[in-house]
Amino acid sequence: SPIAVDAVMKVIDPATATNVDLQDIKIVKKLGGTVEDTELIDGLVFTSKSSGAGGPNKIEKAKIGLIQFCISPPKTDMDNQVIVSDYTQMDRVLREERAYILDIVK
Repeated sequence: SPIAVDAVMKVIDPATATNVDLQDIKIVKKLGGTVEDTELIDGLVFTSKSSGAGGPNKIEKAKIGLIQFCISPPKTDMDNQVIVSDYTQMDRVLREERAYILDIVK
């Protein structure tokens, strides 16, 4: 199949390669369609839906970060409860959590 050959040629350097690591090529099967609908995608494919109605379906020249760890405020190891009696206190907690996450991302 020409698609299989094209996929191999995209992951190797033809001048120096003697073998191919097939772990670098992923085949994703979807229900429906025909063999003629098969296509080779150069890059990443995200199958999740966009968040929210009316969101963008396509973004060109997007900057995407692939993160392999949890981004969340730290949790205490003890069974503590935080009691918030005022909205301003809750706002302060949320601002500190947001600042913590932004610091991790930078």
